[in-house]
Amino acid sequence: MFKYVSIVMMMFLFLCSPVFAVETNVTVIEQQARLDADIDVIRDARSLEWGLGGALCGFFALGASVAYAPTVPTANLMGKSPEYIIAYTDAYRSAMKRKNIMAAGVGCLVNVSVSAVLFLFITR
Repeated sequence: MFKYVSIVMMMFLFLCSPVFAVETNVTVIEQQARLDADIDVIRDARSLEWGLGGALCGFFALGASVAYAPTVPTANLMGKSPEYIIAYTDAYRSAMKRKNIMAAGVGCLVNVSVSAVLFLFITR
């Protein structure tokens, strides 16, 4: 199921990429690098781990997700142009950081919600 959803999403991104390149005056190489980075972030994301960290550690995990600088897989950059490497690195880091912060934030909300409910039950 996930395989088909990712294929449909990749097809949508490939079909829309020329529109974005024309609208933002971004070169095709940069647009392809950003597209590849977004696809790799979907594959490499550790959302469950960051979410569990947020649920178990609360605001500490949220702070860690903000402070954490994701590393770019160097295997994806072999044989690419410098323009591609720069665009890919920027897009990968920002997308991965956004995904990590979102997952840790959701986990933190779960932590706060459960703590509030437990507090209300205990104080009654």
